[in-house]
Amino acid sequence: MSASVVETAPPESRRPEEPEEPVSSWRLFRDTMPLLLCHRGWFAAVLVVTVLNAVLDPMQGVVIKKVTDGLAGKGGAAGDAMIQYIPWYIAILIGLAIFQFMEKSLKGFYDPLITFALQRIYLGRRTDDDLTAIISRLQYDCRDARKAVEVYVRDIPAITVGLITVFVVQWSLSPEWLPALLLIAVPNLALTLWLGRPIRRSNREMFIAVTDVARSASPDTMDELHKKQESLYGRIWRRESWMGFSEVMMQFTIWIGCLVIVFAARTIPGRLGLSDVSPGSLALFVANVHFLSKPLINIGKAYNKFCSTEPALRRALYE
Repeated sequence: MSASVVETAPPESRRPEEPEEPVSSWRLFRDTMPLLLCHRGWFAAVLVVTVLNAVLDPMQGVVIKKVTDGLAGKGGAAGDAMIQYIPWYIAILIGLAIFQFMEKSLKGFYDPLITFALQRIYLGRRTDDDLTAIISRLQYDCRDARKAVEVYVRDIPAITVGLITVFVVQWSLSPEWLPALLLIAVPNLALTLWLGRPIRRSNREMFIAVTDVARSASPDTMDELHKKQESLYGRIWRRESWMGFSEVMMQFTIWIGCLVIVFAARTIPGRLGLSDVSPGSLALFVANVHFLSKPLINIGKAYNKFCSTEPALRRALYE
């Protein structure tokens, strides 16, 4: 994984062909994979660190349950729980710090390579000589297209592994609380998908406005440039508003659902089919809601990011 890997770009024969029909999401993913695999070493390193980070984070819930159960005990049980499990918790925190540092560092190393490769793909298949359009595509489209590729490389593996780990931890330590965890997760996934539509629509409009601004960048067309900039700003405002609203609603619905379920578990546990409402089980459930909220909110963020940058990836690969 040396600096010389920058020179390895997708060969001509592997560039996506101009599609005759609208490109499906599966076709877009398939055409993006050769781009990622041009730098296999970096791709593997990013994937491994991302997965390890996603697995280790929910492991804190195991320690929280054991310590809470110990603190609820009598005599020397509380002290024994602290002595036995706190070192494990510290070890988890140290591991998370190391993996998060590695993840951020690898992001800085790997992202420019993807941007360079996208720029080469676009320059290798462009058919017009409009300099302003070329600069706009290289600067904006390829930069945002790289963010869409990032969803494939980091967001999807981290979210998938994180969700699986949270549910496995819940099932192994307190399985009767698993339906309650699912009750929080499923509505939020539906909310994410519903809010992604206006984000995708507003971002497509924004990319058109960016190109219009670039083409109006001339001393002789300053009035037109101002109008195009105002139009672009309006589209950016709408997109950012929808993205912010989506993330806030995700946080709100997750924790409101958690509070409702915890309150019901303490007041009418029998009707919910919960026989174990011990402090440890409640602490594990709340901790898992916290750890579940991360991948769920990241689903919203990743979906919003992909909806807002997917048009740029399509433009870089096909248009």
